[in-house]
Amino acid sequence: MTNSERNDVTLTVLTPYWNEAEILPDFLAHIRKLSERPLAPRVQWILIDSWSSDRGPSQVDQFLEEIAQLGSTRISLYHLRPEKPHPLGPSIGRALNLVLSTSAAKGQWVQVLPADCQFTLQTFDSLMSQLPHMKSRWFACDKQYRPSTWSLKLHAGLQNSIRLGLFGRAVWTNAMGVSATLLREAQFPEMGFMEDSLWCDQLRGQLGRPAHFSSIEVSARRYYPNRILRRILTNAVVISLYRLARSLRVIPIERVLPSLRRIYLYLR
Repeated sequence: MTNSERNDVTLTVLTPYWNEAEILPDFLAHIRKLSERPLAPRVQWILIDSWSSDRGPSQVDQFLEEIAQLGSTRISLYHLRPEKPHPLGPSIGRALNLVLSTSAAKGQWVQVLPADCQFTLQTFDSLMSQLPHMKSRWFACDKQYRPSTWSLKLHAGLQNSIRLGLFGRAVWTNAMGVSATLLREAQFPEMGFMEDSLWCDQLRGQLGRPAHFSSIEVSARRYYPNRILRRILTNAVVISLYRLARSLRVIPIERVLPSLRRIYLYLR
């Protein structure tokens, strides 16, 4: 990759997915919509399939064919797949490290945006205009759920104001992003569970609190049907136990995560 290629791309957006055929068409339509924004040509999109067994990969390939037929120069999109499944199951960290190993990411900044998340136009424009001048080396975004209820609005508000705003802690659905130079110094965790919390702790330890951007929209489909409060409480219990294990430092966190995953699967 030449310096001129990197200078032409401000942001590389990485979207790992696994069996997301239900939402991928909406996400791809979102990419097409964002391509109409003034700074869209400075964004590179990379979708990484973690060995899906549904129609998701073919949906992405079809979208790529449509873009090629249109001859659009405003959408830069690549589709990658690991050579073999990760032994721990779908691993976002493994998918992201694949991109780093191939040097496919050309952006000065690299952001992780799950397929069930979308930029608001205001956040996208603000992010693209501020990134070239930002001093912090990593950032995260507030979130809002769609469709929403009073409980999800309260849940998002507490996450935005306390977890991210007060403590500077983020997860994948906060669309975390880092300077590309930083990613060349460290890989993503590959644990198959709570990799976002591990990565956030790593970034906070090195860099302190992240720069803070306005909201992205997160699909609330994992909170339905009729289990919103149960899902919120499950997440709260698992994250609290994770934080307790990190603070006590009695057992390495890598040995704690399998137990936390079993608790999570049981409670949800």
